[in-house]
Amino acid sequence: MVGYIDVGGGMRGVYGAGVLDRLLDDGVKFPCYIGVSAGSANIISHLGGHRERTLRFYRDYSYHSDYMGIRPWFKTKSYLNLEYIYSTLTNEYGLDPLNYDKFIKSKAQFYAVTTNAMTGEACYLDKSYIKRNDCFAIKASCSIPLFCPPMSRNGILYFDGGVADPIPVRKAFELGCDKVVVTLTLPKDFKKTHKFPKWLYPRVVKKYPEVAVKMYEMIDKYNESIEYLKALEKQGKVLILSPDDCCGITTLKRTKEGIQNFYNKGYEDASKVKEFLLSQENMCEE
Repeated sequence: MVGYIDVGGGMRGVYGAGVLDRLLDDGVKFPCYIGVSAGSANIISHLGGHRERTLRFYRDYSYHSDYMGIRPWFKTKSYLNLEYIYSTLTNEYGLDPLNYDKFIKSKAQFYAVTTNAMTGEACYLDKSYIKRNDCFAIKASCSIPLFCPPMSRNGILYFDGGVADPIPVRKAFELGCDKVVVTLTLPKDFKKTHKFPKWLYPRVVKKYPEVAVKMYEMIDKYNESIEYLKALEKQGKVLILSPDDCCGITTLKRTKEGIQNFYNKGYEDASKVKEFLLSQENMCEE
């Protein structure tokens, strides 16, 4: 089967929102979806049948004073107010509710990647971690260390999935995928570099030493995963969708014009997906 991965990336996730809206328009569906951080939020909206819903979250709601910034930090000790984003806005009586019934009835497998705050290991939360008016898996997957406290469920604390598994393509193969479409939100030739020394992480993330280790290792793991993806792409096992530039958008920085332009890039780039899937069908017929 062919799987789909959205790696998220904070505000850069709007590129993936454009990709998924194009897939809706083209009637393209996958049997397995894996989302990391904002990518998980993109996917549940997509499986709920919403067009441009996630675009509104990036372009419009992110400018509300309760969405992110100093005000939520003082109110909730979280720079990103995940309760506002994934409860106040998303619940059935919210301003932009998720079509939970359509999401949960979808036959597709869904996994939100998270990081266990105590062990630093990746955890993959399935649909059972999303209930009506309770998008726990998405909040957990988006809880960026330093900017958000960990999310707790059944005695386990979770952080953003990008810490432990920034590009979960190996997980997709473990789940039975033989081909994968991967949406990146940085150019595929972009190489991440260490901006801070290794000794600094455990001093800043004091309560969660294993997460501190993974945060440092994440840079090298991302770069290694990109090289692995490129090798798989040459073999025809992976289609990489990635922007040629990010329109000035970073993890937490955005402009309305940049958001719209970046979304448009994702929408246009997603035209490659149908051709990739058709080529897989032709290979099977042969």
